[in-house]
Amino acid sequence: LSNAFHKMDSDDDHMLDMDEFESGLDSLWPPITDHSEVVYLFNGLDTIGDKKITPPEFHGTFVLGHLYQTKEAVQHALGWHPESSQASMAAPPPPQPRPPPPTATY
Repeated sequence: LSNAFHKMDSDDDHMLDMDEFESGLDSLWPPITDHSEVVYLFNGLDTIGDKKITPPEFHGTFVLGHLYQTKEAVQHALGWHPESSQASMAAPPPPQPRPPPPTATY
């Protein structure tokens, strides 16, 4: 599943928007080209309803075996604690640059 997600994530932002998702489904055999089916699948995977599918939403929904899960059900399937916030389902923040190493003074 991770490989499928990353193949669809054409801009490498760790989120799938509708265009990326639709393009990914179009590349399957047989392709899923009916736009209403694509919208149904997309909305069923978009657990928090922000018009983007993140890896936790994608993987958690497949672990549970059916679409239109609650955020809490996906978190539970992934072994997350119930007190996790909605932000934890969002894409991770960009990495921060490392500080320069300390300079030695003599």
